[in-house]
Amino acid sequence: MVAALLAALIAAGTTARLAGHWRGTVYLAALLPAIAVTALLALDIASFATSRSLGIGLTHSLVTLSMQAWWEGEQLLPLSPGIIAGALAGVAVTVAAELVIWARTLEGMWPPVSAVPSMRPAAIAAAILLVCGAPVLFEPVSSHPWRSELIGADPVLAFVSSNWASVDAPQQALFDRLRREEPKRRAAYDRQQTFDRKNVIVITVDSLRADHLPLHGYSRPTTPFLSRLHREGTLRRVEFATSICAESNCGILSTLFSKTLRHQVAGSFSLFTLLKDQGYDVHFILSGNHDWMGQREMYGDAHTSYFDGRDSSRYGWSDDRLLVEGLEQVGNYQRPAFFFFHLMSPHIMGHKEARYRLYEPAVVQLDMAALFRGEYDQTSVVNNYDNGLVQADATIRDLFGVLDRKGYLQNSMVVILADHGEALGERAGMYGHINWLYQETIRIPMLIYDASETTYAGLAFGTQLDVAPTVVDRLGLPIPPDWEGVSLLRAAAPRQTMHQTRLTKPCFAIIDYALDRMLKYMQCQGGKNEQLYDLMSDPGEQHDRARSADPAVVAGFRAALDQWRSR
Repeated sequence: MVAALLAALIAAGTTARLAGHWRGTVYLAALLPAIAVTALLALDIASFATSRSLGIGLTHSLVTLSMQAWWEGEQLLPLSPGIIAGALAGVAVTVAAELVIWARTLEGMWPPVSAVPSMRPAAIAAAILLVCGAPVLFEPVSSHPWRSELIGADPVLAFVSSNWASVDAPQQALFDRLRREEPKRRAAYDRQQTFDRKNVIVITVDSLRADHLPLHGYSRPTTPFLSRLHREGTLRRVEFATSICAESNCGILSTLFSKTLRHQVAGSFSLFTLLKDQGYDVHFILSGNHDWMGQREMYGDAHTSYFDGRDSSRYGWSDDRLLVEGLEQVGNYQRPAFFFFHLMSPHIMGHKEARYRLYEPAVVQLDMAALFRGEYDQTSVVNNYDNGLVQADATIRDLFGVLDRKGYLQNSMVVILADHGEALGERAGMYGHINWLYQETIRIPMLIYDASETTYAGLAFGTQLDVAPTVVDRLGLPIPPDWEGVSLLRAAAPRQTMHQTRLTKPCFAIIDYALDRMLKYMQCQGGKNEQLYDLMSDPGEQHDRARSADPAVVAGFRAALDQWRSR
């Protein structure tokens, strides 16, 4: 940041000297540092806002995605008119003030170059070097192993970086090794096996938390269709299910790859690549723009068809009606198929149809209090969220109808779950997801639609990692040994599950499950912040026991986390 400002100042001074005594040019030259200072200030503020709301700083890729969304009538963040007007006014006032300050500064800094003719070539050369040298300097910086700390600390470097997330050298080495190993694992799996060739359908609902479903005791009738399937006996419920992370990319990939965040790479041997190799058609039909943070690349190219929000000719990116539009483009049943659907209705950015706005008030916009202090009208947030659940349930009902008509619901199994949960103001200033691992952001529903009388013996506890092993086991195929989940067809056994928020400066959580206990350990800030909860007696995580618990218990969690991080 300092380098950018210094470059602007030198360039402005050089311009002023080259211009001679014409006073107007001093103000023209002052535009450079004035705009630079304003841009840096705006970048800092915007990075803070996007980090709070989206979990990442502002990057040029995010700006590009936002502009694409705006062009197509979408919004990545539902900014209030006051925020937009305030931002424009703030930029104008800051540029004007900085222009006056820098013009006066430049007037007294040095005489014009015309008074020292021999310096004109040097000044021109310096200006050229400043313009052309910056990209050359940034290239090695952006690829250096320590770029994570440098880019994370400097919003300018973060903005121009092409990486959504930077990692340290050990994590990069792990990614590189996995990229070499995953294709070998796929090649080694037998492609000529006899098994029950059921259609497999996985539906993730963005931000869906378990405790807002009647199936888990919620008072509002948010999911009448799913409740009916459960009453009819075709829909099983995992009693206690969690996501692995608190954001979409990781949650979706944990479901499809059966891998935790540290082990997710493009080209992973996944549920859908396994089925593709067994002769299945593979269809991805997704609400939202899945170019988000490189997610589309992680899906690979093992698809018979791919349709997301950008492909709709009738609806916006985050309008779940596009899922039926995409499904209608798939032909009737000819061979076994795998479908992956992603719904956006409950998400703050999900389009809400008027007919599903049952609970009012429900208008949620990012104003100053929300953007910078995390303060919302909680009643409106909860109502807006529940309206999204009602709409998601109706969308799933519509998808079931089309799948049935096309012949894919027969001889099928359907898994319905979330990519993560959603904080709704239970804790002061905590709305949304991404940054926390409290139960409201990782406790999700996991539902299995199976019209047969098959017994699923492991429904007491599960995670997203268990979806792929359960599907493969249900089909009668061997579970790949590197998958990290377990089959829910088997009786639940004591286990520890690992969770984290992100790759850079993450928070971690461990849930220690057994029939008679469920402890949750959380660690943030490199171990400086530790929390311990008994989820059986304290499901809302109101009583931190990290200091009062047996020190050996806390030490055991630390050791388990260190061991997992070294894998």
